[in-house]
Amino acid sequence: MNRFGLGILVASMLFAVPGKAQEIPGDYQEVLKFLGRNGDYKGGVLKVNVPRTDLHVTVAGVPTPTPFGFGGWVAMTKGDHGNDVLMGDLVLLQGEVNPVMSALLQHGLDVTALHNHFFWEEPRIFYMHIHGHGKALDMAHQLKPALDLIGGLQDHGRAR
Repeated sequence: MNRFGLGILVASMLFAVPGKAQEIPGDYQEVLKFLGRNGDYKGGVLKVNVPRTDLHVTVAGVPTPTPFGFGGWVAMTKGDHGNDVLMGDLVLLQGEVNPVMSALLQHGLDVTALHNHFFWEEPRIFYMHIHGHGKALDMAHQLKPALDLIGGLQDHGRAR
């Protein structure tokens, strides 16, 4: 390839218009409506952010913003046999751990990990990884009782 051809190729790559955002499938739109939240759909994955903007966290006395590590999420993607897979990482205060875990387990979702990311943070924060497999809207019904127990989510990150 000559320099002219290479230049055209490079220019076309630099100025290429990105593809349109994927349209959210109907069953995932139902999930968002039921949960009362917005979500992003990219690469076949619905991601719903669950930020803890209600918290004012310090780490070793230093004020630390939500994007630094206090934004939970739940995601769904198509699995096998017409089912979906749900994964998530919920950000919880210490006092929310037991009620949220109980709600998840009682409604048929799995808790796959519980851990912390920081030392010396105030208030004390825990991260709960969750998993589910089934129909998208059924899993939304399983998830919502737990989300409703997480403080501050009633006012932040909801669909408007």
